Amino acid sequence: MGNNKSHSSLLNVEEKPYMSNTSWTLHHATFKAQPDRKVSLFKSTQSEKSSTVEKSAKNLMLHRHPNILKYVASWTAGGHVFLATEEVTPLAHVISKQTPLQICIGLQSVLKAVNFLHEKVK
Repeated sequence: MGNNKSHSSLLNVEEKPYMSNTSWTLHHATFKAQPDRKVSLFKSTQSEKSSTVEKSAKNLMLHRHPNILKYVASWTAGGHVFLATEEVTPLAHVISKQTPLQICIGLQSVLKAVNFLHEKVK
């Protein structure tokens, strides 16, 4: 996964989660050296061995595609798994602000990603 000191000390992480569920919490973060570079930080709420975040990190590292979330880094610290990705916003928070054209383009991107996973990754 990576060295926890090399990643966690490089980020400014918002304490309050932006979103959470039973498996993970989502936090906004920025790089200390580049405050304008924003990332999303997923933190596991489960044990390291069966973490959804750990499985997601492994899949994002392995399966890179323009229409799939971009992997930045992952590490373990304090019994939790952390996954940093490109900045994301849950669809439920922005769908009402999207035009029909933007929604169609988004659906096309999702379909390209699913096709890649189905055809290439199997």
